Amino acid sequence: MEPRENQRIKLTKQLLSDALIQMLQEIPLHAVSIRDLCERAGINRTTFYNHYGSQYDLLEEITQRFINDIADVEKDRKHPTKCNRPIAAGDISKRAAVVFAVFLIAFAGLCNAFCFHVKSTLLLALYLLINICYSFGLKNVPLLDIALLVSGFVIRALYGSVVTDIHISNWLYFVIISGAFYLGLGKRRNEHKKQSSGDTRNVIAKYPLAFLDGNMNMLMGLMIVFYALWTVDSRTVEAYHSARLIWTVPVVMLIFLKYSLTVEGDSDGDPVEVLIHDKVLVCFCLAYMLIMFMMLYVFR
Repeated sequence: MEPRENQRIKLTKQLLSDALIQMLQEIPLHAVSIRDLCERAGINRTTFYNHYGSQYDLLEEITQRFINDIADVEKDRKHPTKCNRPIAAGDISKRAAVVFAVFLIAFAGLCNAFCFHVKSTLLLALYLLINICYSFGLKNVPLLDIALLVSGFVIRALYGSVVTDIHISNWLYFVIISGAFYLGLGKRRNEHKKQSSGDTRNVIAKYPLAFLDGNMNMLMGLMIVFYALWTVDSRTVEAYHSARLIWTVPVVMLIFLKYSLTVEGDSDGDPVEVLIHDKVLVCFCLAYMLIMFMMLYVFR
């Protein structure tokens, strides 16, 4: 039986998704406030920010979910828990889902038009192409499935850099890449351990546990090294007027050691659920934010 906490998270996300879809029928996305969205869903704002950074993040997840559910509808109907998804359960027809997915894609393009930039448009198109390729077959190819997910994180960072005209260090891109690979392997590791005959994700069985464990350790080490190199990079020191950022490295080490300890326990490996339900991990993250704030704005 699925843990009650997981069911609560899925219900929260479903309520927020339903509320946003209803509001988009009445007003444009830029006019949707988090307060009104949470009131419509019956969810408090703290809960919303536990899962999403903005209404745009929620819309992106809805789009990805529709594409994935359309592609996997037959497999999901045979799965013990995924059979409850709206398309697999028959609550939404496949045709209606396709129409709505096209609408969401067009809406994303319209939002992009407000900050039009050739690079941002190309990145958005590439992001869409990657998600379609992932959903319609490539997620069943070992390593390529994780590589495509990692590329999504990188593209989002690049897109944000382009539309805000903020430079992102190359070391931070490597932190994102190694960190995303680490999280992706961790999720597959626990899916592998909990895989049963009813699981429809055949690609999980193609990952040996020893491979997942070994490469998770390697990627965690690389991520911490890349982060340390970012803190001592001359551009970072110049941009933040501080050479003390190197002292945040031990905190980052603690964060990922605790994350690894939790993931290797009874967790299902989902990064969001791990962070939300591990109070010690949350405290480490808050400590990192406080130390970084002090470094940048107090002890300059």
